[in-house]
Amino acid sequence: MKISTLLALFIAVPQLALAQSDTELDYIKTLTLPNIFYSKSKAVYVMPPKQVFYGAVAGVSVRSDSQYISFVGDTSAHRTIPGHSEKGFSALNIGPTQAIYTYHFRSGTLKKIMDVPAKILDCSFPVGSQDLYLSVEQNDQIINLLISPESGQRRQFIPPKFEFDSSYPRFIPTQNVVVYTDQDANENLILHVLSLQNTGTRTFRFGKIPQYFVNSSASNLYVNIDRTQFEVNLQNGQLTEMPQGFKIPYQEPPYEVIPGESVAIGDPSIFRRRWSDEQPSTTENLKPLIIARDGLDGKSTFDGKFVYYTDRSGLFLADLVNISLPDLTELAKETVKRETMSRAKQVGTGIMIYTADYDDHLPLANDWQGSVHPYLKNKSLTNGFTYLMNGQNVSEIENITQTIMGMIETPFGTAIVRGDSSVIWKDRPKRIENQANLKF
Repeated sequence: MKISTLLALFIAVPQLALAQSDTELDYIKTLTLPNIFYSKSKAVYVMPPKQVFYGAVAGVSVRSDSQYISFVGDTSAHRTIPGHSEKGFSALNIGPTQAIYTYHFRSGTLKKIMDVPAKILDCSFPVGSQDLYLSVEQNDQIINLLISPESGQRRQFIPPKFEFDSSYPRFIPTQNVVVYTDQDANENLILHVLSLQNTGTRTFRFGKIPQYFVNSSASNLYVNIDRTQFEVNLQNGQLTEMPQGFKIPYQEPPYEVIPGESVAIGDPSIFRRRWSDEQPSTTENLKPLIIARDGLDGKSTFDGKFVYYTDRSGLFLADLVNISLPDLTELAKETVKRETMSRAKQVGTGIMIYTADYDDHLPLANDWQGSVHPYLKNKSLTNGFTYLMNGQNVSEIENITQTIMGMIETPFGTAIVRGDSSVIWKDRPKRIENQANLKF
């Protein structure tokens, strides 16, 4: 072979992509890496959370485009923040100086929208809406507002008078209407459709329906009657039965936040506890979990780029960053290297303490673990440790620093314990992708 050909090959080889073996990737997924969890085929890193609001927080809502988050906050009510046991209107009214706030994720801007001394009935971003919906009760009158987080513009409207009962109003953004459900004394279902364009109200009356459930999407209203879903035409009140198995389009955040769990982010055991009935063998197809330590409530944004949670001191946000496979491998390698070398050092130290107690003789190979365990904090430290000695007297070993006492092998490399209990690390040679196609 010509020298020029060899030189060209020598230069080209380092530029080839290093392939990840299946064994290595499978091994990475068994690890609990700090602040990392897996979402199907990608790894996600949870950045350290930052506190964006100090005080009591309730009614947190994320806009559908994941640009804004809104909440009720009171900077003077740190200790009165509601817990999970509080439901309904009381959970939204948290202090005497409460106000409505918005936070813009991209710019990091926190803005007070308005002070709300009145009783708050609802404060949220309706599905598909760019505006924040606010409903308050003041002087026995209900006032509803749609507020633009960008401009601060407010649209106020007063709901129609109800005959008997009322429920949570449904804002349908694409039709620019708010729908109220009502029932009269005979349990006849009534729908009031309030147009925000001309403030006119259309009322539709249906027959006696003792039990029903109303839901909505960004463009339609649905009524569930006897487990059958109907779509409501808001122009004429006509009901259209939906096919069996129909599901209302619903926007869900990609990640679930479990507050108050004392486990590490990404710990696979949380999946087994969370879905204890199914006992899944893999977490690949399950909704990933992010743990908010000591939190009260939390969710991720719909685009999966941020996660929020609240505790008794305020509102916290954390960025979620997708990690590339090379970066994940490097992080896993450093974590495994650090932990494996630490474990190897502890085993090596335990062996040397044993040796000092037994006239400089190393443990016998046939029961070395039983001999060393009394000198270790945890018996599991010897798992995976390959012991290479057999009762030798260390004082008779020449060049003991070059003698290998034992090792722990991993897919990334090997922690080698020398005769003086010092530990060195030897990387595992990487396989070059397409190495079979190299031609000389």
